[in-house]
Amino acid sequence: MELRDRQREDFSNHRDYERELRTVSANIDMILGKNREKEQELEKEKDL
Repeated sequence: MELRDRQREDFSNHRDYERELRTVSANIDMILGKNREKEQELEKEKDL
C-alpha cells in the first residue's frame, strides 16, 4: 500500500509539473507573438 501511495504522489507531482511547463510555454509563445501568427493563419483560412 505504501508503494502505491508513493507512486500516486510521484505521478501527481509529475502531472502538476507538466501542467506548469505547458503554462510557461504558452506564456512564452504569447510574449513572442506565436499565438498571433496562429490567429492570422486561422483568419486566412476563414476568408477562403
